[in-house]
Amino acid sequence: VQAAGVAVAAFVAILLANALFYQALGGWVGLALSGFMLWLLVGALLAGQYLLPLLVARPAATLRQAVRDAVLLVLGNLRLSVGLLLGAATCAILGAASGVGLALGAGSAVTLLLNLGLARVLERYGGEPIERDRRGWRDLLRPWS
Repeated sequence: VQAAGVAVAAFVAILLANALFYQALGGWVGLALSGFMLWLLVGALLAGQYLLPLLVARPAATLRQAVRDAVLLVLGNLRLSVGLLLGAATCAILGAASGVGLALGAGSAVTLLLNLGLARVLERYGGEPIERDRRGWRDLLRPWS
């Protein structure tokens, strides 16, 4: 799973470098190739948000199967996938902007959001439903009562 995370990060870095290289070429060909690389980058980010939880949820699956499943989940649930990515990005940006947010759980909040989003998507395809937690804000603020 960790190697897959590093591979996704490397793939995103390569796509960004390609987009900058093609943009520097200039002209309409460079613009078209740079735009294509940026669309591939968006696709990689959308599929990447499902890839790691899928690998953890299905340890017997190969990396190729997990990538295929992640891409199919994105294509089948595009609106939800984009919303999930925007929510995760917003949570990460707010955590980074607060200064201490990254140290105090913004990463955990993003991970929780992505895992719950994947579980919600998998419910549509016969996955186990998410159990509702009946606790409220009062229980979070005063867990001893």
